[in-house]
Amino acid sequence: MEHEHFTGKVISQKIIQADNPTMILIKLMLDNDTEMLAIFARKALTFMLEVQVGDIISIYGHYNQRQQFIIEKYLIKQKMIQTNEQPFNYPKQKRYKNK
Repeated sequence: MEHEHFTGKVISQKIIQADNPTMILIKLMLDNDTEMLAIFARKALTFMLEVQVGDIISIYGHYNQRQQFIIEKYLIKQKMIQTNEQPFNYPKQKRYKNK
């Protein structure tokens, strides 16, 4: 099994399998202006929390038998800077009247 690494900008990420294990499909725009699809399964929800669309990341992994790139490790090189970032507002609590 030969390992490779790529660097690119995250274009999209989508959950393709919800459990056992959770799997995410990531689309990257590589430095040479080609698109690449990769699958991430180890701690996928943590990946989705840390990596946002627009971030530049480096990925390390291998191709499986179906020629799909499987990510083993990743490194966030540059975070997307959001200028109009809104603070998270929790939903208002419902107040129930006592009968």
